Amino acid sequence: MIMVAATVMAFMIMMRHASFENGFDNFFQHRLAKRAYQFASQHAHTGSRADFWPQLFSAEKADPFRIYSPRLETVWPNISHPFSDRRDWFTDKTIIKMMETIPVMKEEDITANYMRNIQTLNAAVKAVQ
Repeated sequence: MIMVAATVMAFMIMMRHASFENGFDNFFQHRLAKRAYQFASQHAHTGSRADFWPQLFSAEKADPFRIYSPRLETVWPNISHPFSDRRDWFTDKTIIKMMETIPVMKEEDITANYMRNIQTLNAAVKAVQ
């Protein structure tokens, strides 16, 4: 549940900062933002691609039919970070102005390219095992 809350919180912070800058209006379309928020608030974020594409990815290594995408907690140790203070570290909005100069991409479905690249990487991994 903590990871769901953290994902929703990160999304809300991102949306808050983006909404203050006109250059991000095209990037955060209302319907996409709404669907992303709903997904983040209803699904635990494990870090596995299986969170959002369970038909193609599995968080279980023994699954022979899907590509293995482990949960973060299984491949990285949990590390406590002692922060010296709790001040907001995001104070310089220069990066937002710089990001506004990035050309807005036309809406395009990159699913096929992503799928082909993942399958190629998966085949390469299996070839060296």
